Amino acid sequence: MECVALDDFGTGYSSLAAIHGLPLDCVKIDKLFVSTNDLSLARAIVALSKSLGLMAVAEGIEHVGQREALTAMGCDQVQGFAFSPAVPLHELPALLGHPFHPGRSTPVSACGVR
Repeated sequence: MECVALDDFGTGYSSLAAIHGLPLDCVKIDKLFVSTNDLSLARAIVALSKSLGLMAVAEGIEHVGQREALTAMGCDQVQGFAFSPAVPLHELPALLGHPFHPGRSTPVSACGVR
């Protein structure tokens, strides 16, 4: 599965204008919006993504409570240290439980963790 994502949405050059001007599949919500007790901006970004027919992916998930809150608000996928720290490419096959071949489709989502 290939996925064109707008990374770090809501920060820097990832803006509302970019959502309308690019052929996107998903919006990756910056960890800034999920690392707080107030998830109102994350909720708004998920709603915006859904209204545009885009998948919503939350970055920076560090504990189960964040995952539960974001999936409850309709976030499609999450990623972060709650699942795994960053690993070198040669360690990826063991983490996935099957061989990894760069450039080929894998059962792991290209945008985040299901």
